[in-house]
Amino acid sequence: MSGQVFLERLRPRLARVGSDEAERFWLASPRATPFVRPAVLAALCAEVEWWLASVDGRPMCLWPVCHRADGRIEAPDFSYYVGPIWAPEADAGSMRSRVLLRTAVVAALGTALRHAHGGFSIELPPGDHDVRPFRWWAAEARIESFLRISAQYTGEIDLAAGGGDDGLLAGFAKTRRQAVTRRLRRGGLEPVDWDLADVERLYRAMAERQGRPELHATRVDELRGLARLVEEGHGFVDAVANESGGPASALRLVLVGGGIACDVLSLADDLARDEDLVALMAFRAIRRSRASGARVHDFNGANSLVRGSDVHSYGAKAALYFAIDCWPDRAS
Repeated sequence: MSGQVFLERLRPRLARVGSDEAERFWLASPRATPFVRPAVLAALCAEVEWWLASVDGRPMCLWPVCHRADGRIEAPDFSYYVGPIWAPEADAGSMRSRVLLRTAVVAALGTALRHAHGGFSIELPPGDHDVRPFRWWAAEARIESFLRISAQYTGEIDLAAGGGDDGLLAGFAKTRRQAVTRRLRRGGLEPVDWDLADVERLYRAMAERQGRPELHATRVDELRGLARLVEEGHGFVDAVANESGGPASALRLVLVGGGIACDVLSLADDLARDEDLVALMAFRAIRRSRASGARVHDFNGANSLVRGSDVHSYGAKAALYFAIDCWPDRAS
């Protein structure tokens, strides 16, 4: 059977499904990440559409479409890898059958989203590197000039490598290991209670230091959503106060799901921004991610020189992922 005949025989069926069915699909997917969990996207987006593609009655792919409060259709701030989720059955069979199945599904969903919204913007998770179905669909639809595929990188730590705390620290750069050791010797850094006001205060201070005070105002809904998700059990916050006491002066917020811990926020006030404390907070976050049962600690991006150098100093390995945009009917 030729590839074209095979594609025509597949004919994926599409349906919009609710969050309960989307949750069941997410739980069964081998490549689900925290940011495509229905509860997480519901907390960060004004509205989420869940598009399900089935082949021969078997659910194969779930594709979220996120609506922001200002009307834009794009992933929320702070998120990564918001894009299609595949069922285990999509990885079954020969390489040829898997590629043809994915091409048929991408063509059906891409065409539907083009008609419904003018196109789409997605990110594939690390490890999902075959972008050919998107290229083949765009070529067949004669919209190749609108397709943008860009290589991006994040930093990941394999938490299943073993070795305990010493094993984690062994992967740190020498200066980072020394910083953690110095701060541990000083002691007195027990976790403190935190609340949404702490998250907003520390994020506002960070934005003002960067000369971008508008960041807090434009991201306040997502900040509140992240805090709520932690309170609901979708991750954790490690917060500490200055030695003189008072409210939280530094915190890290991590979302956990699908065996992945995503390091979303690292915030500190002026008094808590010394390098020893920063290194210790990173170490504590990685250690707690491992204790949560996560297989991977993901630093959520390592694309700039400064960011890449920083995350790799904690032993993170570079992990490739792809961002894909195609807006043929929303061209300027």
